Amino acid sequence: MKAVGIIAEFNPFHNGHRFILNHAKHKSQAEVLIVVMSGNFLQRGEPAIITKWQRTKAALAAGADLVIELPFVSAIESAENFASGAINLLHDFRCDTLCFGTEKGEALPYDELAAFYHQNEDSFNLIIKKKLENNIPYGIAVTQTWEELTASRWPTFDLRQPNILLGFHYALANHIGENPMELLPLNRMGANHNDATATDESFASGTAIRQLLLRGEKSDSYIPLSTQTLLEGTDLHSWEDYWPLLHYQLCIQSPENIAKLHNIVEGIEYRLIACAKKASSFAEWLSQVKTKRYTTNRIQRMALSILIQLTEDEFNYHQQHPYHHVLGMTKKGQAYLGHYKKVLRYPLISTFSKAPAGITNLDERATMLYQLPFNKLDDNDYTNGVIRV
Repeated sequence: MKAVGIIAEFNPFHNGHRFILNHAKHKSQAEVLIVVMSGNFLQRGEPAIITKWQRTKAALAAGADLVIELPFVSAIESAENFASGAINLLHDFRCDTLCFGTEKGEALPYDELAAFYHQNEDSFNLIIKKKLENNIPYGIAVTQTWEELTASRWPTFDLRQPNILLGFHYALANHIGENPMELLPLNRMGANHNDATATDESFASGTAIRQLLLRGEKSDSYIPLSTQTLLEGTDLHSWEDYWPLLHYQLCIQSPENIAKLHNIVEGIEYRLIACAKKASSFAEWLSQVKTKRYTTNRIQRMALSILIQLTEDEFNYHQQHPYHHVLGMTKKGQAYLGHYKKVLRYPLISTFSKAPAGITNLDERATMLYQLPFNKLDDNDYTNGVIRV
């Protein structure tokens, strides 16, 4: 069976996502649609607004056949590591095509861009290194380097656009994989990724929809009926729910202990602690910590490392031990899984109680952390089985 893969967060699942899923199957002519989806915490270092099981149900209702969780260790990382972890899982599942939404769609030759980078990697790294020595933040240094080296050839290639950046890293990871997929970029519909205001009648960004939901305002025109049903009466998660936990950790932990955690670098631990002692909310703390060098997303990832107490050693261990956690599937997805499960390189997990020792510990802690502010610790990876439709 031919399979098309999608990498997603579905935070929450909206009309733009439904458009991508429909076109992915149609344009790829695939029989099976596989989604690698972030769990309860996301790439920008924030909690998903609803649980991974609710988002899985929405994806299956919209045409996904198999939903695999992207482990925490990849899901909360930079675009490069996020893409690499997700592509790795899709390669293992022998996906034929990767479909993704992007600001420029088919106008950008992602395969060419990836090949160009790998052919000129030393030159790129040398220029980036010089910029870093001049105290230019890494993300800006990378963007500037690409503009200098590629602007005349690919003038619309803008790494400041979040989905172009992700698409590029998908292409890089795909280019060096054992089973490279055909790339199928599609134009995003409606709002841009981070637009905070809904201006289209049917399409709005995830950011705008989350803000509407958290304010208790109507968002029905931007989300499918299945998502509307899932949202009724459910807990809506935001960083403010986790502020008391983070505030406590920052007030009792020593700078030396915090410095041992993943993503905590360059003495930033002192700033994190000092700002926590003055802030009365997560938003206030974030605004005080944020600098040109330390972006919102980077600080939020640091906050997650502190909450979950993620050390560098533990991070490295889990990066080296990927696995497939099946969140949900259709009968077609189950048939595909049955056909390929014997050739998978990584463990296939449908029940956490039967998982190989140690490899799921971090994701178990992430789920516990996610549910803690709502006192729902019994709603976890052991009590939730595979969702079947």
